Amino acid sequence: MPLSANIQQITTAYCLIFADNGMIKDLISCVNTLSKKLFSGQLKFKDEFGNNFPEWESKELSEVMSVPEKIKSRNIDKSRLLTVKLHLKGVSQNDNTNTLSLGATNYFIRKKGQFIYGKQNLFNGAFGIIPDEFDGFLSSGDVPALDINHSKINTAYLLYFLGRADFYKRLEDLATGSGSKRIHETTLLGVKIDFPTIEEQHKIANFLLSIDGKIEIETNILQKLERQKTYFLANLFI
Repeated sequence: MPLSANIQQITTAYCLIFADNGMIKDLISCVNTLSKKLFSGQLKFKDEFGNNFPEWESKELSEVMSVPEKIKSRNIDKSRLLTVKLHLKGVSQNDNTNTLSLGATNYFIRKKGQFIYGKQNLFNGAFGIIPDEFDGFLSSGDVPALDINHSKINTAYLLYFLGRADFYKRLEDLATGSGSKRIHETTLLGVKIDFPTIEEQHKIANFLLSIDGKIEIETNILQKLERQKTYFLANLFI
């Protein structure tokens, strides 16, 4: 390929990367702004008849979540241990198990769809929903799971509500204990959040999910462009 053509492709890739990166930043800013307005009541949805939904109620999380039966695992398979990443990065398989000493630590069986969090880092965004592929995986008592009553709360709504940094960072005030402080299940279940009707929850969740879906699409496009740029640069003088 002529050098000039290769340079043109690289230039085009850089321009597209710049534009797509700007779009992603705008979308992230958009979802953050809309989320704040939705949860503060500045922006409201209407029902199917064009009427306002009922006023939101402040309720404890214990009304929609509960502590499940704790089933200990007799055999500990290190490849099936879960971890919860900080800053809302979700639930994943624990990759740092090579040097992990199980000792006398108890590990419990977790189920897909449960809310799971790190007792020591809940206020750093260490929480999420256990995905289907991790059904039956294990975590210690410091990474507990809670059952969700799906008839009362939309899971995505729950995560969006809890996932606001100005909300979950305040939960640090609830941590107790000497040394590494923890937020225990009973404490978390006593936290109050604002509950719209389940119908309005669905509307809010679907709206925010649609924007996040667009962000994911644009992020995938950006990653593809980055790979193309790397390829063109590597073959510039070939």
